[in-house]
Amino acid sequence: MNDVRNYQILKISGNKNFKRIINEIKKIDYITSASIENNKYVLHLEYSTDVIKNEEDIKKLEEDVTKAIREYEKKAQIIKVETIEKYRKVLYLNGLDCAHCAMRVETIAKRTINHEQIIVDFPTGRFIIETYDPSVLETLVADVTKIAKTVDDRITVAEVEQTKRRDFDNAKKMKPSQTILFILGIILTIIFYIINHKYANFPKILYVIPYLMIGYPVVWRFLKNLFKGQLLDETFLMTIASIGAFPTGHEVEAIVVVLLYQIGEILQNRAVNHSRKSILNLLNFEVKTAKIKLDLEITEVNVESLLPGDIMIVSKGEMVPADGVIVSGKTNIDTKNLTGESLLRSVDVGETILSGSINMGQMIEVKVLRPYRDSMISKIMDLVENAASNKGKTETFISQFARYFTPFIVLFALIIATCGIILDSANWKEWIYTAMELLVISCPCALVISVPLCYFSTIGVASRQGILVKGSNYIEALSNVENMVFDKTGTLTKGLFSISKVVPVAPDITEEALLNLVIYAEYYSTHPIGISVVDAYGRENIFSEIISDFTAVTGGSKATINGNKILVGNYKLMHANKIEIPDVETSNLVIHIVKNKIYQGYVEIGDIIKEEAKETIEKLHKQKIEKCYMLTGDSRAIAENVAKEIGIDETHSELLPHQKVEFVEKLKKNSKGKTVFIGDGINDAPVIASADVGIAMGEAGSDATIAIADIVIMGDNLTKLNDLITLSKKSKRKVLQNIIFCLSIKAIVMLAAIVLAAFNRVMNTTYEFPLFIAIFADVGVSLIAILNSLLLLRSKKSKEMFNKKGEIKNE
Repeated sequence: MNDVRNYQILKISGNKNFKRIINEIKKIDYITSASIENNKYVLHLEYSTDVIKNEEDIKKLEEDVTKAIREYEKKAQIIKVETIEKYRKVLYLNGLDCAHCAMRVETIAKRTINHEQIIVDFPTGRFIIETYDPSVLETLVADVTKIAKTVDDRITVAEVEQTKRRDFDNAKKMKPSQTILFILGIILTIIFYIINHKYANFPKILYVIPYLMIGYPVVWRFLKNLFKGQLLDETFLMTIASIGAFPTGHEVEAIVVVLLYQIGEILQNRAVNHSRKSILNLLNFEVKTAKIKLDLEITEVNVESLLPGDIMIVSKGEMVPADGVIVSGKTNIDTKNLTGESLLRSVDVGETILSGSINMGQMIEVKVLRPYRDSMISKIMDLVENAASNKGKTETFISQFARYFTPFIVLFALIIATCGIILDSANWKEWIYTAMELLVISCPCALVISVPLCYFSTIGVASRQGILVKGSNYIEALSNVENMVFDKTGTLTKGLFSISKVVPVAPDITEEALLNLVIYAEYYSTHPIGISVVDAYGRENIFSEIISDFTAVTGGSKATINGNKILVGNYKLMHANKIEIPDVETSNLVIHIVKNKIYQGYVEIGDIIKEEAKETIEKLHKQKIEKCYMLTGDSRAIAENVAKEIGIDETHSELLPHQKVEFVEKLKKNSKGKTVFIGDGINDAPVIASADVGIAMGEAGSDATIAIADIVIMGDNLTKLNDLITLSKKSKRKVLQNIIFCLSIKAIVMLAAIVLAAFNRVMNTTYEFPLFIAIFADVGVSLIAILNSLLLLRSKKSKEMFNKKGEIKNE
């Protein structure tokens, strides 16, 4: 039996050592599980009640845990806390078309709502909150609505359950009356401009009429925000800049500012919505209903109403709605939604089938194993959508940078105007005009929109290729990998073991008898080698009644078979039990067998190297990964044989799990770049957790795999690792391109405006810097950056997924 205790960790420097601390705590024999909440510094421990039975034992547990923590945090203390449930809620912010607005909603919400974590994810238009206070959720919609209306009264808040599939097509469209006024305003501006050129005495105050006809939505939003105390948003900048152009004699430019701003805003909004549709289409698997068998009738129900034990009917071409077991029929399934590969797999009665798979053959009946919300496809969608919670350093920096960029430029514009007027009062209009240009340029939306969009696009594309990434921080880390560390069994090899040689040594034992001892001793084993060997022999051929007292030990297992004490395992286990064994020269794994403390002989077990392993390692070197390592518990001969065949740079053999962790920790400490570990997610939990990026891979991925790893590769194809590295590098290039492009254009335009104003003063000229160029440096740059981010959805592998509208193609 196990029990759980929670402790608050005090007097520590931060969360940088948490993975090391967890690994240290897990070395304590009676601790079965340990985790730390990064933000709250709460340690969750699961321990064996067979060892920890009373208060004195609890005190020992606390002392041992404190000692483990102080290996890395010398002053740390722990105090017990009661179990607290964390609540999570997601809302949709419809009409959220401004990245700056998203930041403001998040900032205000963090100040006013009791929370553990709040994220306003602009790429998907979602408000995500985690809190320990359940009462917060009762008024959450009303509270968030109030905050949203304060920022922009066009934003509406909806619960996820009310709008399962979102429509981004109707956002930000001009009303018919607004369109008519807009067109009439343009016509009137042209007429006034022509008249103004023919008649010098034309009253320029009349330009206010077309200005208001075209720009009244901008001015009206500015006034509403002004009364709310909301300054320094786009409407403030555009309104002040355009109104400021009137007294300087630039009436037409004032109209052009609001004209181009609104056109650019509409185009920008269409681009953002297109990207949202494309990204969310990656995660949209179109499974809303299921057909279930009730007595002799077939009834169609909502997938969320499915219960364990229901019998689903899945016809040809239909998606499996929930995880289950086939109870009738045989068919082929396409697991592309899970693994990213269109490879058909044959399934028969009794086999498990995961939600998201497509039935490509005859009709089957499937017994539901778990509700839809707990099924694999639902977990995948949640995992990818919730990746926004783990932001990379670049994304976090841009968010912080944007908070100060606009106020700084506004202050700079004020200084330019003030100094210009003081030093050159005769040309005060030109200096005011220059300051207005700086105001137009000062909005950081291009960066705030495009950088998260790059990362979310990458995560979305990866998910359709069967690669689940838990956050942009891992995408960013993968673009700077120095060391790639592989587990051998099940990762570089297929993990399909078979006995290739049986060698009896004791005089009174035959090959068949020796083989039986191994098979029976490994019958209850959970190790891949034991499972493969027993499955190859045939579990149905084993009389499990004669097996008792099975125990898995490091390096093998022991059991009592027909009253005989059997020990099987590697040479380390034999030495530990003081059993003399012969020297065996082979590149295969050697398992020794002992019966009643008398050595009986050994068997050789072979594994198969994956066909794509060598190609993967070669490509990783071409992708500038400095070194590829292989860690294994197998013998040196086996390890070196595999490493030589596939081109591994360095191999370390005969390692215990904690030694793998120590190796990765040492590698991280001595490396400038990131260290990545790739394992099968079953026996590699400690080392996966200790790496900068832990990647687990395995056929369709287990729940444990998804929980442990930072990235999960669904399936066993190693070349997806190359695809993932390529995607991360493309993502980094796009992010850098957008940052450099946005800041460069803004800097060039600002500098050009200031230099031209100074040039006019020195040379006594009257050249003017066109205001529409400043508009381009704002909305034009945003539009280009967004479109550049969308190119990630057009990568070689993702291109075939979409039609011209950005929607997933039908197979």
